[in-house]
Amino acid sequence: MRALVGVSLPSYDEKTDAALLYSETDVTVLSVDKIRTHVREAYKILRPEGREHGTVYVYFNPQRKITNLHVGGIPVQGKTTR
Repeated sequence: MRALVGVSLPSYDEKTDAALLYSETDVTVLSVDKIRTHVREAYKILRPEGREHGTVYVYFNPQRKITNLHVGGIPVQGKTTR
């Protein structure tokens, strides 16, 4: 993900709040009643209105177990947070 920091982006119009730089979803079937989903996404937030792309939403119910969640960010200053 850190390699995406230096990627040059095309110019966007002033209405574009964020740009999706990377998206990957892996689904692994573990058994008849268990699956594992691994999602990785990277956005470049271009304007303050794009902050919603820096928010993580996880939908779950009593049958869905969340075992791990990692979130990170790289601010303009370049120091990685996690």
